[in-house]
Amino acid sequence: MKEKDIVKHLQLLRSVEPDVSAKRALHKKVLSRITVKEKSFGFFGRLFVSPLLAIELLTAVLIFFVVVSGLLTSFSERAIVDFKIAAASNQYEKAKIALAYLYSQITNTQNKSLDNKKFQSLSYALTLSNTQMSELKLVGEKGKYTSQQCLELYESYHEDLQKIDATPAQTLLGPQVKQDEKQSEKKLEMYDKKYHPVAE
Repeated sequence: MKEKDIVKHLQLLRSVEPDVSAKRALHKKVLSRITVKEKSFGFFGRLFVSPLLAIELLTAVLIFFVVVSGLLTSFSERAIVDFKIAAASNQYEKAKIALAYLYSQITNTQNKSLDNKKFQSLSYALTLSNTQMSELKLVGEKGKYTSQQCLELYESYHEDLQKIDATPAQTLLGPQVKQDEKQSEKKLEMYDKKYHPVAE
């Protein structure tokens, strides 16, 4: 066949218009082949075929991690402090860890506005430090810590309690702080009476 004949046959094919039912059947056949191809790719195959799907999936995963990390920050911080206290070798070390956590929460509250999350963290730190300080023996434990170290720790504790008065949390934690101060002052007085009696 010559080129002219081929061109003539192609022009004839163009002029033929299929009826509506033939177009629908052809359309269905093409769609069924496309869906079969998509199914054969599987989930990860479609990610590479459709970049938009990959971007949407990545965005959803990032949002999930941001939300979860925001919720778990204070919880994980508390869990770490609790673990350190549980692993500490003596009560002095436990009290020291609790006071360090209290100091960090006070500093965090002083630098920024007080929201519910910060207030709860500060309140927890205050309760934790009070618990650990109340279990501390002021006379020390032989080979572990001295009475001088305990007194210095109590001094630091009183300073931290006074710093809470300078934070926005003072209005909410004021009664608890005053109660903790009274409790520690009584303990110090009992220690002074027993081990440093005043000569009359």
